[in-house]
Amino acid sequence: MIPDDTCSPTPTTADAPPRLNLFALPSRTTLLFLLIVIVIYTPLVAALVGKTPVCAPFLLFWMLLLPLRHFLREPERVISQHQLTAADAAHPALTQTVADAAHDAQVEMPRVMLAPNDADGAWAFGTFRRAYLGFSNALAHEIERLLGAGAESAKRARAIVLHELAHFRHDDVWLASMARSVLVATIGFMSLALLVHLLTPFLYYRFLTFFDFTQSPWAELIAVLARDDPDILKALDPEDPIAAARWLDYEMYIVTAFTPLIVGSGLLLVFFWRALLRTRELYADARVVGWQAGDPEPLWGGLAVTMTVQAVRAAPTRWREKIGEWARSNEFIRRQQWLATHPSEARRRACLDAPHHVYGNNLSIALTAGAAVVLLNLNLLSQFYSATLRGPNSVPAFALGFTVIALSLLPRLCQWQGTLRGMLRPVIVIVLIFTAIKLIPQYLLSILLGVAVLMDPELLQRSLEGFVVGTLPPGTGAELVGLFLENFIYRPAILFTFFMPPFLVAYVFLDLWLERRVLHWFSAKILARHSAIVFAYVTALLALVLIFVILPIVDWVTIPSAHPFEPNVVAPMFAVLLFALAHVALFVLLERRLARRCPQCQKIVTTEYAPGMRCGHCGAPLNAWLVSNT
Repeated sequence: MIPDDTCSPTPTTADAPPRLNLFALPSRTTLLFLLIVIVIYTPLVAALVGKTPVCAPFLLFWMLLLPLRHFLREPERVISQHQLTAADAAHPALTQTVADAAHDAQVEMPRVMLAPNDADGAWAFGTFRRAYLGFSNALAHEIERLLGAGAESAKRARAIVLHELAHFRHDDVWLASMARSVLVATIGFMSLALLVHLLTPFLYYRFLTFFDFTQSPWAELIAVLARDDPDILKALDPEDPIAAARWLDYEMYIVTAFTPLIVGSGLLLVFFWRALLRTRELYADARVVGWQAGDPEPLWGGLAVTMTVQAVRAAPTRWREKIGEWARSNEFIRRQQWLATHPSEARRRACLDAPHHVYGNNLSIALTAGAAVVLLNLNLLSQFYSATLRGPNSVPAFALGFTVIALSLLPRLCQWQGTLRGMLRPVIVIVLIFTAIKLIPQYLLSILLGVAVLMDPELLQRSLEGFVVGTLPPGTGAELVGLFLENFIYRPAILFTFFMPPFLVAYVFLDLWLERRVLHWFSAKILARHSAIVFAYVTALLALVLIFVILPIVDWVTIPSAHPFEPNVVAPMFAVLLFALAHVALFVLLERRLARRCPQCQKIVTTEYAPGMRCGHCGAPLNAWLVSNT
């Protein structure tokens, strides 16, 4: 689903542009983590403001508590699963190397643990405050042998250790662990909640058959309750067809509420979480090479040692290890890089030579954005959604798609030489692929609903009466079927087909233009210190304007009857608009003071932006923070 970029390495000639400093830009690892959190928790938060037959605050509370509990208990689970023991006495040279490397990497000294030979070679794990490094006994012995075998061998051993410490430096250890905890807890808890809710009708009727409501004291109680609810006797009758139909609607509601979250979490665990694991390895590679004075050979040598040790380990005995071994040896799975937890060597070398390819090529960027939007829309189609977000399925797709595409193109923009017009073609290609991915399930849904209406119109009518417009009197669903299909199915499909592609191209291009202008602020000290925050802030500001200003207006223009301008829509719109106008004024002021001004001689630089450029007057490097030392 999220393929890796298979680009060839950038030539390392004197004319080649300098390598990009990945750590000066927003991290793709963090972006994938946020996508997982957004897809899972947005429907649950939306359910807080809608009417649902399930207790949304209760579900949200446990969906916050259970992942946190699973995450905090993860180190104990790993230690128990791999039978880890402390390595202080058994391998003093390894422990000292880890301590020295942790000091140089400016990270907290992790506890060094040893596992049997059948464990993986080396891995980092832990929580916010606890850090562990796990080594198999075979790899620990090999590292100590390399440490005493000469300077070059010691560099390879140190590269193995530094690679694991880089994960702590980037904070991706807890990001990966927390993402997995969220997805595992969602699948388990939502599956259990679905089962319990589906058992409710069974338990209800067992309750009715257990008590005899025709005998005292239940008969007197029923008589009192019947004063307020004359239909209570029908509700207590298991043979009543109306009560049975209501229970059928309840079960349909429950299935449509929980199933999308379960299915979506499974897909996120298989594809997005694994993409996060692969991406963090690429960042660790770049960090290790930077720590070792730009020499990649110790890294490749260390990775080769690790792979060799893993290849000659003992045959697995546990069923989990057997499954993992089969997956690693299976030819089909090995070729499908989107199922792997580590990138291929070709991918690692290509991204180290050309770091701006970490976000992938046009196809992988579009697939990442499109898959995230489709999964989010799948969850929002659940009955947790309850039509609480503005717009017929438009806000999540526009905002999330724009944010992912804009941030993914930022490394390519920083590496781009020439006019910004040359970026237009990849933007168009990405948006068109993204639109196709978004429209395929939307058109399929339109067709399925159209067939459902033709085959059984009453099913959709009951759904509209009970869920979408539950406050209206029964019987109005028949009148609203056509309105529902027009406003929430057919018009949005047409809107996404003809309006979204050109608008999204223009909006992404606006983001690229603003960030390109920021790249000309050579004398801005904040860029040298917090460049990733500045770039992410620009994109986030445009996303806010898109969500609260542009899309409500588009919804009102295209579908006036869907969501009129109400106070809860107009108030955020004007607040965000004023906030954006203040930033426009600030941008103009900073553009006048900082644009094209050399930080050393304060003279105006007339040449166009290029990575690694220097001032034509004094020769000072411009945007030196954007160039990698590798």
